Amino acid sequence: MPRPSLTLDGNEAAARVAYRASEVIALYPITPASTMGELCDAWAGAGQPNLWGRGAGGDRDAERGRGGRHGARRAAGGVAGHDLHGLAGPAAAAVDGALSALQEVTVPSEPRGTLQRRDFARVRLRELAPQLGDELVRALLEGEQSSEAGLAAARAAVVELKRRLLALDGPRAAELLELADALVAKSVWIVGGDGWAYDIGFGGLDHVLASGRDVNVLVLDTGVYSNTGGQASKATPRAAVAKFAAGGKSVRKKDLGLIAAAYGNVYVAQIALGANPKQTLEAFREAQSWHGASLLIAYSHCIAHGIEMTTAMGHQREAVTSGFWPLFRYDPRLSAAGAHPFQLDSAKPRLSFADFAAKEGRFAMLARANPERAALLMRQAQEDIDEQYRYYAQLDGVERNVAASEREPAPAARPQQEEVPS
Repeated sequence: MPRPSLTLDGNEAAARVAYRASEVIALYPITPASTMGELCDAWAGAGQPNLWGRGAGGDRDAERGRGGRHGARRAAGGVAGHDLHGLAGPAAAAVDGALSALQEVTVPSEPRGTLQRRDFARVRLRELAPQLGDELVRALLEGEQSSEAGLAAARAAVVELKRRLLALDGPRAAELLELADALVAKSVWIVGGDGWAYDIGFGGLDHVLASGRDVNVLVLDTGVYSNTGGQASKATPRAAVAKFAAGGKSVRKKDLGLIAAAYGNVYVAQIALGANPKQTLEAFREAQSWHGASLLIAYSHCIAHGIEMTTAMGHQREAVTSGFWPLFRYDPRLSAAGAHPFQLDSAKPRLSFADFAAKEGRFAMLARANPERAALLMRQAQEDIDEQYRYYAQLDGVERNVAASEREPAPAARPQQEEVPS
């Protein structure tokens, strides 16, 4: 018997898959994804079930980063009374329903939402220790989960815990069985572009970083609104040509990393995989291990740059050696050992910005159209690079203390990074 078939356009096909596999759908009404968002919003309003038998909620606050923060809160153990500011109609009702379905089991007589899933699971684990075995309970409560080996051991312990819980009766065992997976540490990442992080979603990103929650943010920085056709944003560098900056961007790029580092308790790193893969990997590891907010800003080449994409990774090295994209890390833990939390990981620029920019169409086209203005902006851009490196070099030697309540034990001293030879 032939299987039934359905012809769909690409937007609807992607929307159907996303809706079925998601608890909350992030809606971006000003981007090309709006068609998919509206479909998901309609399905949520109609109560169409996802794979878990619930309607997936629609979150229209995603442009301001708030959706990512809600996701982090749920992963850590969702709570009642989530802020639904910016949502209305079916989307708000659907999000409320989805969040309610994810809430933790709480101690009887306690208000709902006062305990996180992992905390409550640990309470139940201690209560049932005599029946479960002290060795297993100790492994789950005290075992390290900062390494792959530690996480693997924790997952194996949870499997054994579930096996033992199935042999126990009573509501406490049933509750712990439902919450057992929360005993394994979760890594929460929000991934977005520079248009969102630097510009239209900066307020929401700032809320996430200021929350102090253990959530990681990765910004893929192309310097333009790549998703919507290459419009200029606050991430666009000086002298670059983009939509709404046809005469070249006249002001310098926002320094998002230093803005975040100003909080003192946010881990920040600026990375470029093609220039220094070791520094990139260490930044990811350090961000993951920091029990607070972290921000990684990754140089991301883009067709809008007007480069030869087959040599893009080598071009990233030139972005670093010219000083156009300096590499650094800011680790709040280093202050606990009296070390300097800011570390400049790239060497003093040894390639001129003009030589680097000549290989990118976004800079070269202005030189052809308006040589005088191009020369002015290129000179100012080189001054930006020189001044930024001078300032970063000073920060590399600055002592800074973080409040003791926000510190963790300091990591081992970091060796000075070396760039990959070009």
